[in-house]
Amino acid sequence: VVLKAEYGKMGPVSAGTERMYPVGTVAGRPGTYAIPADAFGQTPESIGAPGLDETNSDGASQISSEMQHYLATFNIGVSDTFGIRAFAGYLRSEKFSIEDCDHTPLPLCNFSNNAVSKHWMAEVRGSYDNGPLRATFGTNYLDHEVHTTSASPLFFGADITPFVTSLYGQAFNDKQTLKSYAFFGQFEYDFTDQLTAIAGLRYTHDNKVIDAANAMTTNLPLDTALPKTLAGFEALREQIFADPTALFTILNTTANGSLARFRKGMVNANLQLNYKPTEDVMLYVAYRRGVKSGGFISGNVAGTAPELRPFGEETNNAYEFGVKSTWLDRRLRANGALFYYDYQNMQNTSLIGITNVITNNDAKVLGGELELTATPADGLDLTANLGYVHTKVKGINNPTGAVPIVSDNKLPLAPSVSAQARARYSFDAFNGTMFGQLAMRYRSSMYRDSLNNPSTLIPSLFVTDIAAGYSAPNDNWSLTFNVNNLFNTRRAINLFDISSVGNSGEAVYQMPRWVGGTFTVKF
Repeated sequence: VVLKAEYGKMGPVSAGTERMYPVGTVAGRPGTYAIPADAFGQTPESIGAPGLDETNSDGASQISSEMQHYLATFNIGVSDTFGIRAFAGYLRSEKFSIEDCDHTPLPLCNFSNNAVSKHWMAEVRGSYDNGPLRATFGTNYLDHEVHTTSASPLFFGADITPFVTSLYGQAFNDKQTLKSYAFFGQFEYDFTDQLTAIAGLRYTHDNKVIDAANAMTTNLPLDTALPKTLAGFEALREQIFADPTALFTILNTTANGSLARFRKGMVNANLQLNYKPTEDVMLYVAYRRGVKSGGFISGNVAGTAPELRPFGEETNNAYEFGVKSTWLDRRLRANGALFYYDYQNMQNTSLIGITNVITNNDAKVLGGELELTATPADGLDLTANLGYVHTKVKGINNPTGAVPIVSDNKLPLAPSVSAQARARYSFDAFNGTMFGQLAMRYRSSMYRDSLNNPSTLIPSLFVTDIAAGYSAPNDNWSLTFNVNNLFNTRRAINLFDISSVGNSGEAVYQMPRWVGGTFTVKF
């Protein structure tokens, strides 16, 4: 029996890492682009924040989180070939964030997000290992509830409101529950010392229900204060909900019946053949079917029809061929794979206005990866890996820009090329062990979301880190120093298009060079 308890708390701390990034349309061209100034003529220079690490905003940016987790594990050895493992656990997390999302002195875009998530789970699995046959099988149950509240005051000033004598605000109060159970089993069988077959199946049944209310009003008094704390945002949310002129968008079983419920059984599968022509080389071919549960578009969805908010499950039929091998008396390991993913109804997220819109679209992914690990001399370890993917999502509708388009786009956050390399040398010193390390990583450009707007094309990135350290005899304590982003590379690593709010946008940049250290003691 193993019992585990965890508690963690972070914040509230400032979270102002984003920078002003004006975004808008260009006449006669589809999509959105980076433009010199926002709708109010503001630029990073005009607001006095030209540097990448500078901001000048009227709103607050803050984040906080708290977590508690309890887990019990029971292991029972029934016999030499059969064992049972049971788990039961509870996890509760609370998190809030508030943000000035235009990052300028004007109150164009502010929002909050306050969420409480709690779930408990139980699982029982059996394992069998006897001769050529190995098996794992069991059942799982999950009960999850998440409750999120938010307020979004936009154009929240007498000089910039489009409604002249009043202010605009949106707010939502969303609650989603999930009850899920599953049965699973996987079997491995050695036909010979060289050939092994693996087959697995999992059936999952989800019952997911949403109870969501979004309110929008254009009738807030001009003297309503811009909230700067979570309590202030929560008070504004209650004020918006209490406004008799507010427009409500509702999605729940009482008002919308089955539109507010996702209830379905889903099947995941795994088939694989492993062939070992020698002790040091294994070839494999695999088919895997993965299903991701459906759900609902929630959040700032004012005016969105209920029938547009549910989205279905996605299914990925994944095919893979690969090799794992060791060479030169195990001083070199080489692994490689080629894969093809055929997504049916893939869940794609596009930020339209201030709403994360999720649609089901078919997608294809074709790629490969190569990993090399070498020990050319005692104490010297070299690793390198290279990956390439070609992606295509079908039928994404891009409603922004002068010319709306429907196209086959690239998957978001999926760089075509990614690579990493690391060299580490360890040696005996001062009765302990010292090491030095050089690590480099690269990725090509990628889009932030499925719309593939030029304004959200995140540029390629190359970063180098170094580290050095010492471990005492018997590894009782150790000291490590590191320099991350050695050459102070400053490029955008995330871009958000919220151009519907006064041509606003957000840019997050790679952290500057920073030095750190870790001291570890083992008792």
